[in-house]
Amino acid sequence: MVSVASGARFGWKAYDNYRWKQLLGTWEERTSAQHTERTRCNSCAVVIPSDRLAGKGMGSAIDAHDCVVRFNTHDPADAPAEDWGSKDDIRVVNAYQVEALGPETGSCIDPQNPTCRRVIITWETPSVEGFMGDHANAELLPQMGAEYFPGAKDVHETLREFANQNGLGVPMFGSSAYCAVSIIRHPDICGERLTLFGIPSSMAVETTGYIDPHGPPSAAHCYETEHEFFRKTAGSAGWENVLVQDMGDAPVPEPTPVEEAPDEEAPAEEAPQEEQPQFGTAAGGTARRGTVEYLKL
Repeated sequence: MVSVASGARFGWKAYDNYRWKQLLGTWEERTSAQHTERTRCNSCAVVIPSDRLAGKGMGSAIDAHDCVVRFNTHDPADAPAEDWGSKDDIRVVNAYQVEALGPETGSCIDPQNPTCRRVIITWETPSVEGFMGDHANAELLPQMGAEYFPGAKDVHETLREFANQNGLGVPMFGSSAYCAVSIIRHPDICGERLTLFGIPSSMAVETTGYIDPHGPPSAAHCYETEHEFFRKTAGSAGWENVLVQDMGDAPVPEPTPVEEAPDEEAPAEEAPQEEQPQFGTAAGGTARRGTVEYLKL
């Protein structure tokens, strides 16, 4: 099984106390049942709820993908469509936010007639049991990991190793966005292309966190480390179908001042030269100097 939240180990302990062992088989069967052509996307746009998207006009590029992935209570109706797009096909929900989901979050997570192809909960907590029971299309991310990446390394450990190797902040565990992308990048989920929108172009223009209505960014995550991981990993082995959208926020280098060449001194004006006497031997043996003739002796 792929553990998706090592920082929430108490959730796994609660597993025993809340009959998770009895329910686990049901959740596994549900993920297997969701693995169909109906839920498969030809391409995915993952809309990271960061401040990089505001005013960028990327809504049409987002909606051009077959499926659009959003997080928690980020309904597309809550933000300008020209920047954030309008489609809502896969919703990833932090396990601690399931209670915040209600009618105001849109039809995607409607328990009776959900319009989203998939609703993914990041891990198990006591609150999840009721949600899973009410939402027939809801899945657990750890079970998706076991289904699509059997035997894979823990995604949090992968991020920590990357942080240590690159001298970056080491997170307690990855965010919901990082965990979800690590799983839904599978071609059977997001097809030939998964594009990440909202990732800063470099650490020089790093965002301060995600725009989330449920509170400030979690201190347990290192968003800068996650973003750098995506920038360096996208397109590599196993991540060939993952792209990071250029947000057009690269720092503009300061213009290098051009040193002016010193003014060259104007050449001194030459004084008119006097006509110099011409020396030579004229025909007839007469040497001439100026206009005076001297006879050779």
